[in-house]
Amino acid sequence: MKAVVLIAAALVAQTTASPQPTPTFEVVSIRPSRSDDTGWRVGAQPGGRWVLVNAAIVALVRAAYPTDSSEYSGGPDWLRSERYDVTAVGPAGTGQADIEPMLRALLAERFRFKGHYETAERPVYNMVLARADGKLPPGLRKVDLDCEARRDANVRGEKLPELPRRPNGQLPCGYGMRYTDSAQINAGGITMATLARTIQSTAGRVIADKTGLDGYYEFTLSFTDKPSPNTDHADIFTALQEQLGLRLAPAVGTVQVFVVDHIERPTEN
Repeated sequence: MKAVVLIAAALVAQTTASPQPTPTFEVVSIRPSRSDDTGWRVGAQPGGRWVLVNAAIVALVRAAYPTDSSEYSGGPDWLRSERYDVTAVGPAGTGQADIEPMLRALLAERFRFKGHYETAERPVYNMVLARADGKLPPGLRKVDLDCEARRDANVRGEKLPELPRRPNGQLPCGYGMRYTDSAQINAGGITMATLARTIQSTAGRVIADKTGLDGYYEFTLSFTDKPSPNTDHADIFTALQEQLGLRLAPAVGTVQVFVVDHIERPTEN
């Protein structure tokens, strides 16, 4: 009986003694931004790269610890006010799923970062179909593309076959926003959840995707985030319903928020 116990203990040790190591970036450069430009950008790039250009470090925290709200409380003032340039390069084969844990490791090592998630009850909007029959307008078109797979392959640096631009002029699976006298979201293939996250700062609340629409969609959405009698552009609520056949229904829901417990300025390199 004793031998059986020893063998069982050895088997347990074999299955628990080798946790997977946390992936980390191989090269990281962090410098205060010297640019006078007001523009900024944040995100993954081909070849396992991740960059933050002329942006506050709170944007790095958001990328490492995403939430369904824009609430990131705690931390010193410089976390949101000082601008930095960060370039991080992962090992060969780094994919989209690797970026988040690598950013968390970067924060812990270079910023001595600590934080935690909390949940809270908040007023929210549920994004739903405007028509009871579920019919979509011509302005919202489903695309036959696996955009998540394409983005992951792009991050890994794989050569992808070029695809023609979508009928609205956007790159397949790409999307962007521009501001002139109004705002415009031009999408060549995004999920409804991504649309909800993109417009929730304009709507003023967390938006939960309750449309039931799966896959990726192409559309152009034009609206103003500053409604006034002197503009012909609709606010986000009217534009969403008239152009995309979607509606924002007020509700109360549990949302995830993030609290920064500790962070230090990094040493420049």
